[in-house]
Amino acid sequence: MKSIGILETIALETARQNSYLYLLIEKILVEKRCDWLQCQIVENELYAKGYLNSKNDGKKYQILIKYSYFYPGRFDRIWIIEPHIKYHPKIHMYYNQTLCLYYPKDLPITRITPLARMLPWISEWVVKYEFWKKYKVWLGEEVSH
Repeated sequence: MKSIGILETIALETARQNSYLYLLIEKILVEKRCDWLQCQIVENELYAKGYLNSKNDGKKYQILIKYSYFYPGRFDRIWIIEPHIKYHPKIHMYYNQTLCLYYPKDLPITRITPLARMLPWISEWVVKYEFWKKYKVWLGEEVSH
């Protein structure tokens, strides 16, 4: 188990040392997958902002994403800017109103999950949120946190 911790540390340090290159690759992958997001890299952070449109009812959700290998814990910070959604413990949102899209212990050994891989999870979160508003039940797996 000690070797896993060492590998995780090496992977994280490599990402931090090559932060701009890693973020540039993330930016390219995000822009290829989601033309609705506008991306830019500022210092050691990748910023992405755009509107996620619901095909069913035409609702728009303005999304703000910040992603950095220098953030403690998880590297993503994802907010829904519009419409404003108040924190509620049942809707998988952290106290700082960032979205809880996954259980951190389910991440790969390196804890580095590419942002481009997370993007569909935002849509899933929005669908689950819409159901929660209607039925007051979060549809999906849950882990206490």
